Amino acid sequence: MRVRDWGDDDVGVAGQPVRFGPVTTPSFSRAPEEPSTRFANFALGLDAAFCNIVGLVLTLTGSFMSDWLGIAGWIIVVFGVVVLLWSFVVTLFANRRISRRREVDLVLRVNVVFVIAAIVLIALPNALSSDGRVVLAIGAAIVAGFAIAQFFARRDLD
Repeated sequence: MRVRDWGDDDVGVAGQPVRFGPVTTPSFSRAPEEPSTRFANFALGLDAAFCNIVGLVLTLTGSFMSDWLGIAGWIIVVFGVVVLLWSFVVTLFANRRISRRREVDLVLRVNVVFVIAAIVLIALPNALSSDGRVVLAIGAAIVAGFAIAQFFARRDLD
């Protein structure tokens, strides 16, 4: 049995000399088949940030805003929790390296449903106070803007 000495570094298996090839560095360029989805990620990220802020505000201050908006406080808090949970899903979609069309479609559909529900709620008599209608209309307009951005972003996706 032979004991290795520090000077035996150039000897490989079974006494064969070790051959070193040229040193190369791997290429870290993006593969050509990966599409650019930066606009979709940006639109989803803005939507997620807005949902995060609105969800936190409604959850934490919903009971205080009930008289001002003309709706029960517990409904505002529950809606805030739902929006906050939805924001986590949208955040996951926005943080993907490559956005998927079905995920952008899902967020787009939910945004359109929210805008339609807001319009119906604004049109119902005695459903909200006048300030509540204004706040809901502003929120629906912002969400409609996100839906339009996501509609244009989804056209570039596979």
